[in-house]
Amino acid sequence: MALSVMAKGAPGLVLPLFAAGLFIGATKRWQELTRLELAGMALIVAVVILPWYVQMFMRHGQPFTDRLLFHDMYKRAFVHVHDTNTGDDVSFRYYIWQLGYGLFPWTGLAAGGLVWWLRGRDESRDPQSGYAAFLALWFVAAFSMFTITLTKFHHYIFPAVPPMAMLTGILLDRLLGGGSLPKGRLLAGYLASLGAGALLFVYGCTRFFPGSLFGQLIEGHAAAPRVALAITCVVLGIALVAFGVRRFGGSDSGSGEDEPQQRYASVMLGMLGLASAVVLVLVGRDLFTTVRGDIEGQSRLVHLFSYNYRRPWPESLSFNAVLIGFTITSAAACVLLVVRRWRTHATLLLCATGVVWAAWGVNVYQVKTAPHWGQRETVLAYYARRSSPKEPLVSYQMNWKGENFYTSNRTPAFVSSGQRFKDWIEEQKKGGVRVMFFTTEHGRIGSLKSEIGQFKNFEVITTPEVNNKFLVARVEL
Repeated sequence: MALSVMAKGAPGLVLPLFAAGLFIGATKRWQELTRLELAGMALIVAVVILPWYVQMFMRHGQPFTDRLLFHDMYKRAFVHVHDTNTGDDVSFRYYIWQLGYGLFPWTGLAAGGLVWWLRGRDESRDPQSGYAAFLALWFVAAFSMFTITLTKFHHYIFPAVPPMAMLTGILLDRLLGGGSLPKGRLLAGYLASLGAGALLFVYGCTRFFPGSLFGQLIEGHAAAPRVALAITCVVLGIALVAFGVRRFGGSDSGSGEDEPQQRYASVMLGMLGLASAVVLVLVGRDLFTTVRGDIEGQSRLVHLFSYNYRRPWPESLSFNAVLIGFTITSAAACVLLVVRRWRTHATLLLCATGVVWAAWGVNVYQVKTAPHWGQRETVLAYYARRSSPKEPLVSYQMNWKGENFYTSNRTPAFVSSGQRFKDWIEEQKKGGVRVMFFTTEHGRIGSLKSEIGQFKNFEVITTPEVNNKFLVARVEL
């Protein structure tokens, strides 16, 4: 809690206390108050956070508390400041959308997990029901807190993800509970078959549409669909999954103590699977389609860990085809949950799809999009091109902080230019500087040239394919 307060301020302290207090009040487990160790908590939090707060106040005085405590904490919560989603719908639905994108392809089952825990409220029969109730109240506390907060960013809802993920795990455990899995090498072969089958099925579905698994466009055009290859991969994926189930898979007949209750629970799980498939199709549609006047659908994932939601999508990338492939595959796995005898296999197939999704997201989507939402590549281009440190990199009309981070804060930064900037350039010329590099946004080249004054040569050394927002220019003065 203390570390979270250092990172994010008051919510790091308020949310855990609010969730724990809500659970104790709702369940009337007042004896739990004696286990919270409130005195120790207060001391640990104080020891961790007070040294920094006290030193910052001693150094900066009232401007520090005015900015951090009143502007960045109080006003963000109650006054709606520092938003980049002006004009968007920031109502109750705002974080439902973001959770939908962030939890894909588990979105449907995650929503089901928030409901399924209600079936196990009898702790005498299910000792884990108390934990499930706590997780549900944790989610309610986090979702309510950040929904009420007026300043909204997509990533603010992340504290609601862990309890929702654990409730999804409880539901997955129930879906897997009716079947017996193979052991040892058979299990390895079984899981490998499901994983390879899921990968082939995703790739096959992707190749039905223009695009590729890696999203790269060639001269602005996506790779043409290859229907024959797509059909082959889909058939091979299905065959591989069927082979793994038949050759390595165990029984999936299910069992239960009370047959009528077992049948009812089975029907409920099947309906949850069907509803999950519908939810995944709706979420996937948002990811691979774009409504006129709205943001690019495929950028919704990168927005989960960024905060400028109006940045243009790079014209050199398109992941729509592969997003369609993952949507079809995960929705199909959820549909298979309807059939009781296939339920265990369908659950593990969805897990395999989730693993493939995570691997693709980390190694393809984030790797390809990151250069356009940061400045690493442009700063690397500067270091590769300069002949010595005497050729500085100057940040022109920039306040994105990447220019500071990747240069170890060794860049003269001009958030606003004008006469001060022109005078500084003249001083550098008089000091003998003949070559300078400038980093700025693509749309500011004209004003940069006019404010530099006379120069021998102006060369932009990076392209929009490297970074579609920022550039680096080499200028001979």
